[in-house]
Amino acid sequence: MGVTTPHYIDIENGNVMLTHKQARQLGKLFNVNGNHFYAAALQLDRLLAKDEIIKVQKYRISQLKLQLHNLQTSPAVK
Repeated sequence: MGVTTPHYIDIENGNVMLTHKQARQLGKLFNVNGNHFYAAALQLDRLLAKDEIIKVQKYRISQLKLQLHNLQTSPAVK
């Protein structure tokens, strides 16, 4: 594929997006349509993005809960 082993590992782990050219090369290597590899890479990218969004939202929710708790337990300002 013309990439280093660390770069290939990054592709497999979803850290780097597979290009169309790389997908075609994989397709030739495995004697299948390279579009299958590219479609799978896009799906993985979307799943990883959703997972990251969920993590951020959970963190924001925990921060809002903490702020709410602090407001509810702090003495009232007069």
